[in-house]
Amino acid sequence: MQSAPAQIELPSLEFFNKRKEDVVKDVTKDVTKELTDRQIVIIEMIKEDAYVTTYEMSQKTGVVTRTIKRDLEYLQSAGFIIRIGVRKEGKWIIISSEEDNND
Repeated sequence: MQSAPAQIELPSLEFFNKRKEDVVKDVTKDVTKELTDRQIVIIEMIKEDAYVTTYEMSQKTGVVTRTIKRDLEYLQSAGFIIRIGVRKEGKWIIISSEEDNND
């Protein structure tokens, strides 16, 4: 006579949802990198003048505007800055500083 298979208790849906949140937090923390010196200069320039242009940033940092645009894209995706308004008349807004993101 064969015995009934052992009952296996599966984790609840809440367990999986909580674990998913933990994984997302861990991955985000690992992916976040420190800002480069140039990115810090860009943030400082934005603090001084929210209407600063990519050309002005490139002149001050000594790199081409395409490099500045890449840095700005990173700073936006990492949650440091946002751009409000249209291309010619828009302005930069600092959402968080490097210290806020390194908690």
